[in-house]
Amino acid sequence: KPYCKQSHETLRTELLQLIDKNPQIKFTVILPPYHIYSYCLSEYFNEADALIKQKSSVLTELLKRSNVTIHDFQSDPEIVCNGNFYNDIQHFSSKLARKVLASVAAGSHRLKSAADIEKSETALRQLIQNNMPQFRLDTGVKK
Repeated sequence: KPYCKQSHETLRTELLQLIDKNPQIKFTVILPPYHIYSYCLSEYFNEADALIKQKSSVLTELLKRSNVTIHDFQSDPEIVCNGNFYNDIQHFSSKLARKVLASVAAGSHRLKSAADIEKSETALRQLIQNNMPQFRLDTGVKK
């Protein structure tokens, strides 16, 4: 997909270069907690798999850098399935923002290995499957 190819090129030529040229800087990467329905919408259009694979590929590259810490909130069901934290399916509340920052400060939701990435990917796929709306978007009629 062109979007994925463009994102990988940006990662390689910009983000990784920036990180590699500045080994003295400690980078913290936070994967924000989009509501699970944002991924369900991607699944409806057959794009979720590519997005998840791209995410895992990016995380694998970032894990190779000793000056990068990664925190992934995208597969935490207590967060991504709680509509009270969201203004819409991609924009979360200031209450959740404070919760995310407190979690990062406490060192939680941290990915440290390829196994952690795989576990997060599997959990996200399961959440999509469990929460996929049973209604067609165009008519509101059950499939």
